[in-house]
Amino acid sequence: MYEALTVPAAAGHLHFAGEALSTRHSWVEGALDSAWRAVYELLLVEPAWHLLIGRFFRDWGCNGVWSSSAS
Repeated sequence: MYEALTVPAAAGHLHFAGEALSTRHSWVEGALDSAWRAVYELLLVEPAWHLLIGRFFRDWGCNGVWSSSAS
């Protein structure tokens, strides 16, 4: 069920996030990791939003749990 809930829906425009959708269940850190993933994946949906990815990494850092390509 976990994998199905972490896959974007609605052509990549619908993302679920929260501590229950994290590898760190029941922790604030898990909720933040999950939110990071949802925002990052949303930025990948539209080509115009790709310009914001650098700023996203600068402001929120790199999360190796969710993105091995993040730099």
